[in-house]
Amino acid sequence: MRCALVLTCVFALLVLAPAAEAFESLSQARRALGHKQAAERARAAIWIGNQGEAVSRGLAAQLLERTLSDPHPSVRRAGWNAMARLRVRSLWPELRRRLPFEQTPDVMPAAIIALGAGRMPEIDGPIVDAFSDHPSPSIRVAVLTSLTDMGAPQAIVRAREMLALSDTQDPTWAIRAAAMLTVCRAGGIEDGAHAARVYADQKGHRFWFARSAYARLVSVHLPDQVAVLATLVRDEDPRVGVTAATGLARAGHIQTLLGYLRANEARVRAVAAAAVAQARLESAYPRLRRMARHDTSRRVRWTAAKALWHLEDPLGERLVLLAVSSAEPAIWAEAVALLARRTGAAHGRNVSAWREELRRRRS
Repeated sequence: MRCALVLTCVFALLVLAPAAEAFESLSQARRALGHKQAAERARAAIWIGNQGEAVSRGLAAQLLERTLSDPHPSVRRAGWNAMARLRVRSLWPELRRRLPFEQTPDVMPAAIIALGAGRMPEIDGPIVDAFSDHPSPSIRVAVLTSLTDMGAPQAIVRAREMLALSDTQDPTWAIRAAAMLTVCRAGGIEDGAHAARVYADQKGHRFWFARSAYARLVSVHLPDQVAVLATLVRDEDPRVGVTAATGLARAGHIQTLLGYLRANEARVRAVAAAAVAQARLESAYPRLRRMARHDTSRRVRWTAAKALWHLEDPLGERLVLLAVSSAEPAIWAEAVALLARRTGAAHGRNVSAWREELRRRRS
């Protein structure tokens, strides 16, 4: 009953909320940073952060000043994320100054990760590393991510330490899984072998995030273990399956991955379709298009359509627009969310308005 009530509320918000037009210019988004509603200020920060090189240093500074001082946590979090994407390195001294004053648990991870985006490990490594013993798992995970992103030597040192945590210290395996991901990016062969032993000895397979991290670890440090990846492709959690299937491509087993596009099990075909898009295997794009239109499984057709959408394939765009009119709430809600993330607008189930929004974005 509670789940049904939550879903009903979500769908009502998507359909009945007033349409929010996408920002058409940086000046319009700048004005929205001063909007009275926190959601609108956060939306403006997100939109500006997605503009890349089009944003001037002056606007980035204004973004920093307004959002990182905002009273609402969601706006500050959006501001930190935007600064990480823009990477205006001349503003990093101010980010460093502000980081210690951000004490909200939901915002601190974004702030810590943002500092890592500057890729100045000599300066920022010690600042971020100071949070490595924080009691919050999400903050410790952010520390690992940030240190790894900036290429700090402390990253692999902290990963080794965190792999030694017990189930009492890391009951959901969130920290140890993040440490495995750091080993993938910053560790050597011996680190990879050690992380694999820790995963096996401490039964990391109980948690989907740990299984997903292990799949990536195998693809990077143990690429010949195709059987392990093949097992994980069929994991009960599709997120694990997609990581494992993408790992097959990373490890050079591309034909094995392509073979899964013709698997008997629909869930395996769906996982393979998503992995083809993540791995950018252009030779398989025609197959994705056929799957999106003709596969016998609705789940596979929708997964292939989303894969094409993420590849910005015209067929993917048409199918996502078509899905907005789907009779299945889960599908049309996901289609609306995909459109909203790409455009920054909110048109509910108005297909014509979404089509015009996409056309305007292309022009």
